[in-house]
Amino acid sequence: MEFATGSEVPDPGEAGIETPDPDPEATAPDEDRDLDAPDAEPEPAAADTEATTESALGDDAADGDAAGTGDAAAGTDAGGDATETPDDLEAAVVDLMGELDDGDGADEEAVVAAAVDRYGVDPAAAEDAIEGALMSGQCFEPSDGTLKAI
Repeated sequence: MEFATGSEVPDPGEAGIETPDPDPEATAPDEDRDLDAPDAEPEPAAADTEATTESALGDDAADGDAAGTGDAAAGTDAGGDATETPDDLEAAVVDLMGELDDGDGADEEAVVAAAVDRYGVDPAAAEDAIEGALMSGQCFEPSDGTLKAI
């Protein structure tokens, strides 16, 4: 077959290509289907889904509460005002980079320390947030140990 433009394309059925007939059962509405009957593939019970979600979150929340309490207490003992952990720690550390930037970038250790003091997170969480911000292109390292927000 040679190249054809839109106006040269043959009408349906003239191309000599066999096409399967549409399945009338699949396209016809189910008139005798009982709308109150359960589907052939039952959905998981809401209680099972909630229990799974709560147990998954509960483990993380329990770990976070235990770690958060210790860090918050340590932050307030040091005289800092530990506030609630932000929803997006990556964005928070990028903001801290901007605040601590002296023109050549912010010292990575200073950003971690500021995140620990301000948000009461552990240093590993702050470093993970910095790594995530680096990987997502929200900041870069102009030199080793220095961070600059984009």
